[in-house]
Parts: sequence; structure tokens; C-alpha cells
Amino acid sequence: MQNGGVMTMISWRTGDFDEGIPHSEFSVIQETVYLVQPEGKKPIAETNYRGDATFGGQNAFEILVSNNFPDVEFSCRSEKQRFGMYLQHATIYEDDCRYFVDCDLVPQGSVAMQTLRGFLGDDKPIVSYKSRMAALPDLGGLTLNTLVGSGTVEMRTLKVFFPLKFSYNPRVKYHQLGPSRICSYQGYCPRRAHDLVVGL
Repeated sequence: MQNGGVMTMISWRTGDFDEGIPHSEFSVIQETVYLVQPEGKKPIAETNYRGDATFGGQNAFEILVSNNFPDVEFSCRSEKQRFGMYLQHATIYEDDCRYFVDCDLVPQGSVAMQTLRGFLGDDKPIVSYKSRMAALPDLGGLTLNTLVGSGTVEMRTLKVFFPLKFSYNPRVKYHQLGPSRICSYQGYCPRRAHDLVVGL
């Protein structure tokens, strides 16, 4: 499915009971799920989730960016969505001298790159990589996988102030929820594990 130029099939687990958010192609029974907002903002209800990161007509990745960087203006929705996808996975690689960032999600020279640099809070250079298995010309043709495997480069998790949080409870408060993790089944799952019936 496509939303604003970004192709995706994705879903999350709820931040309270770790329940699945199945999309409509998997489950004919759709329950209203809420993207819970911080700072007292009204939760966003979705009654027919389609696996495309859209909740109440809004893209979840764009909401993630807006909640954390409300003053940043992006040139297009697709750049904002890709940056939101990067923040969702929140992984960065670094050594003592530089950071390594996925150039598909955070292109060099983009508003997203400028925003990320401000968020990191230092002036270490940022090296873009296309794939962890691709040679890095500035590092003698070594790959990011090789550098991570040798211990030269470390992987760490970026923690945004307001991660995405979902719940089936419209009255729950943002601070009462943990961050929602990505569903490894991409929404091809029931709300509760015991709802899954396996045919023999």
C-alpha cells in the first residue's frame, strides 16, 4: 500500500497489554484502536486499520515527527514519513569519529539530516550508507557489517521524547503507556494471541 509516496505494510503492538493491531486484510472483525497523543492532545481513532500506517486519516510516522519536532518544516510528506520510519526503528551506528546513517531514510542535505544532527547534539560527521553490506569508500571499502562485527562501530538506540503509543482504551493517558513496538507479523495477527485458530 502507498501513503504519501512511502510504500509500507506495517503494524504495532499496543503499549498497555501488548495486543496486536490486525489490519483489515487479515481480520474481518475490526475494533477501534487509538493512537494516543502526548501533552493532553486528543487520541486519534482508527476503525478500519489497513496496514498502511494511517490512523484517523493521518500517517503515524508523520505524527511521530510532528510530536517530537513540531517546529521543523519538511519539503514533502514522503521525506517526513521516511524520517519518522527512521525514528521508529531508532538505530544509529557510531565510532569515536563519526555516525553512520541510512541514506534512504535520512538523505544527505535534507531537512531530516539537519534535524537529526540537531537531535544528536554534536558535530561528528555523518556517513551515509545504502546497505550494511555495501562498501564504504571513505573507509577503505569496508562494509558497515564488517565494522560492527569487529567492534570498531557500535550500534545504539535513539530515544525520542514522544514515541508512538497505541491502545484500545480511549481513556488511557499517554504517560500510562509504554512505547508501542513494531508487530513482527506486519498486522497479520489477531488482537490477542489466543484468538488465533490454527486449522489442522
